[in-house]
Amino acid sequence: MSQQGLWIVCAVLVIVGFGGAWLKRNNGKFKESEATEQGDELVLTEAELGQPLGSSLTVVQFSSTFCQPCISTKRVIAFVLDKVTVPGIESVEINAEENLDLTRDLSIMRTPTVLLVNPDGKVVSRASGELRPQQFVGALGQALGFDGASVDVSIR
Repeated sequence: MSQQGLWIVCAVLVIVGFGGAWLKRNNGKFKESEATEQGDELVLTEAELGQPLGSSLTVVQFSSTFCQPCISTKRVIAFVLDKVTVPGIESVEINAEENLDLTRDLSIMRTPTVLLVNPDGKVVSRASGELRPQQFVGALGQALGFDGASVDVSIR
């Protein structure tokens, strides 16, 4: 292999390494929802979800058929929502492959992606990648306006 080829291989390995580290660091990290390019807020309707919105919050998970992190994230959501005593929280899972228009409209680039939606349908927060319970509890607390740190999320 020439010296130039060796430099190219090294550069690619460094880029892939940094990309993998960035992905791992940002996996499941919730951030505030951004407006669309037209300046509109992202809003979901009951018709798009196939069920009524929660009176406090709706948790929407976009999944795909052969996605192992989607299964884990679904379990985390179910586990945490089972422990939370706030009424009016609904949860829905949407197959991204079967709902491509909605997936594109919401700029879902990977699965799992979890959206937190307020009672008016506005997407207030989102995370992509596998969730850990503490991340989800913190995001719920922030979306609902209280500190979620007091909720025990240890898995026994």
